[in-house]
Amino acid sequence: MRFPSRTPPSRQKIDNSIRSDFSVRFFQQAVAAILIGLIAFLVVIRIAVPDQTVRMVPPAIGIVLMGVIWWLIGRGRLQAAAMLFASGAWLVSTIICLFYGGVHAAIVVVFPLLVVYVGWAISMRAAAGFTGLIVATIIALVLAESMGSLPTPPPTPLAVFLVVQITYVVVALILVGSLVLVYQRRVGELERERQFSAEIINSLPGMFYMFDASGRFIRWNRRFNDATVYSDSELAQMKATDFFRDEDREQIAAVVSRVFAEGHADIEADLVPGQGPAVPCRFTGVRATIGDESFLLGVGIDISEDRRNQAKLEEYRQHLEQMIEARTADLSIAKEAAEAANRAKSTFLANMSHELRTPMNAIMGMTNLAMRRTMDARLLDHLEKINQASHHLLAVINSILDISRIEADRLVLEQIDFTPFAVLDNLPALVGYKAAEKGLALELDVAPEAGTVAVCGDPMRIGQILLNLADNALKFTERGKVVVRLRLAEDTADKVLLRFEVEDTGIGISANDQKRIFAAFEQADGSMTRKYGGSGLGLAISRRLARLMGGDITVTGQPGEGSCFVFTVRLRKSAGAVAPAPTFEPGKAGDRLRQDFAGSRIMLAEDEPVNCEVARTLLEAQGLVVDVAADGVEAVALARHTPYALILMDMQMPNLNGADATRAIRTLPAHARTPILAMTANAFAEDRLVCLAAGMDDHLPKPVEPDRLHEAVLRWLLRSREKIGAGAAGSAVISS
Repeated sequence: MRFPSRTPPSRQKIDNSIRSDFSVRFFQQAVAAILIGLIAFLVVIRIAVPDQTVRMVPPAIGIVLMGVIWWLIGRGRLQAAAMLFASGAWLVSTIICLFYGGVHAAIVVVFPLLVVYVGWAISMRAAAGFTGLIVATIIALVLAESMGSLPTPPPTPLAVFLVVQITYVVVALILVGSLVLVYQRRVGELERERQFSAEIINSLPGMFYMFDASGRFIRWNRRFNDATVYSDSELAQMKATDFFRDEDREQIAAVVSRVFAEGHADIEADLVPGQGPAVPCRFTGVRATIGDESFLLGVGIDISEDRRNQAKLEEYRQHLEQMIEARTADLSIAKEAAEAANRAKSTFLANMSHELRTPMNAIMGMTNLAMRRTMDARLLDHLEKINQASHHLLAVINSILDISRIEADRLVLEQIDFTPFAVLDNLPALVGYKAAEKGLALELDVAPEAGTVAVCGDPMRIGQILLNLADNALKFTERGKVVVRLRLAEDTADKVLLRFEVEDTGIGISANDQKRIFAAFEQADGSMTRKYGGSGLGLAISRRLARLMGGDITVTGQPGEGSCFVFTVRLRKSAGAVAPAPTFEPGKAGDRLRQDFAGSRIMLAEDEPVNCEVARTLLEAQGLVVDVAADGVEAVALARHTPYALILMDMQMPNLNGADATRAIRTLPAHARTPILAMTANAFAEDRLVCLAAGMDDHLPKPVEPDRLHEAVLRWLLRSREKIGAGAAGSAVISS
């Protein structure tokens, strides 16, 4: 650290501090020395000239003053003690000069020493006042002595005179020596403080500098010398802006002004040293006020490494952007490929569904027709086994297609209004016969508030989950009962959480098996497939369907103690009341058709001969008159000339498909409101939406069972008749 040539403003305060430890010790030593000298003076006068008692007055006064001063020091009143000491010293010295003729000694030693003391211990202002007082006293004493006006001192023995002079000089020397010792200590302390502050400043991790308001440097550390490559003498003549160029110089000048105005500022600029290239630095400055003068204390940090790292980071960022762009392009290509693969998968699934369902419809339809026409018991048994195998195969096909659609995120849930009780009400008709065959009790436990709440969702999928769980429970239960419960788990202003439970008294499931039965193609035990049958897809599909509807499926139970499957679905509340769907007694829809609609003419548009024969036979058996169209063009031609009560339309036909044929038929005035039902192997939800968008009223996926076909035809013929009877123009389009 370098120091300026002038004394800093803080020096006066340091030298004037009466409360400094060194000043207090000096004060005590001076008082003690004077007190000893005065006592010795009294003793000498008392012994040598006892008849000159008046000469004991000055030392007696001095002893009293020293005692009071000592008492003030003990009380901590140092400022008062210092003032009394200075005043008493001046008074006693003056009186001694008057009584003993010691004018010259006072002028040479005591009075100058007194001025130094006052300036050190009290203040420079007090020292100036005492100086004026002492000068006046000395002038008066010198004039009085030269004019012979001083009182003539009584005769003094030589011994007394020598003792007085020696004591006078010894006391003065003691005071001077004490003062010199204190001053040396003070200088040593200041030097140590200077070295300490210099070490601190030099150890700072950057360039330290200090300059005044004019920009002239006052202090700096070695790092500043090393960075600027200037000597101390050169730095002392330079200003803050001399180390910068062009715009940096203007910015530095503005920042310096801001520091002196606001107290703090920082900036990044290129420092230009005396030799070598410019160095990028970050400078931080703060304002420091010492006395009445303000200074700027600052630290500069070399940020060359930061700049290099920033450049590398920028280079890496640009490289990363290039990589991201390349990866984005690759991802875009991969996304397009994935979308193409997904479209191909969807197309494959749709085609596979059509190709599988079309022959299944023929097999199941022909089997049903054969069962209706034969009376041979053995042949009926064979046909029944074929029918059961066909239904099992159809269930496997549906499961595989469902799991594929779910994995491809192509499964669309319907959003229609219904009541949960309507879903549960169909369950006994679907699985009740299985319970009866095994002698099991099938119980429904439905909370009224849960069964009647109007909700919006996909009742078919909820029924699919419920049917799968109930069917499994009956499959794995040999005695006892199966209980199906419905509770309202949560009820908010706009949503409900339905909780279904299917509990059985069957074989149960171990804890380890409970963890894996919801995986695709898994069962609790591999031997179960051989004993009970099943593809292992039902629970996997059910859990995924439940999660798609905001719920989940869990299972509890122990081997041999039965099991309980719990599934939840979160549904939105319906805005209004749900109208009950028309229901028919199982197996009676055909009889109702023969009774109420025999002779009604309907059209069947179907290009596949076997499926056409099956559907035509099933409808004609109920007394309906069926016209067949081999493709869409023929269907439009027939509709143009014949008023049909209902039209069954296949979707995939040559020349003109079912959707386009429906649109063309809807333009005919006679068939603007005629019920048109899609009867197709395209069984997915989007296929149904395509049918409805084309103007169809309903969607019957193949293979179509006879009862379902009869129920659908009866439902739409009833609706058409009700509207005609009410005077409505045409028929309404049914929602899903």
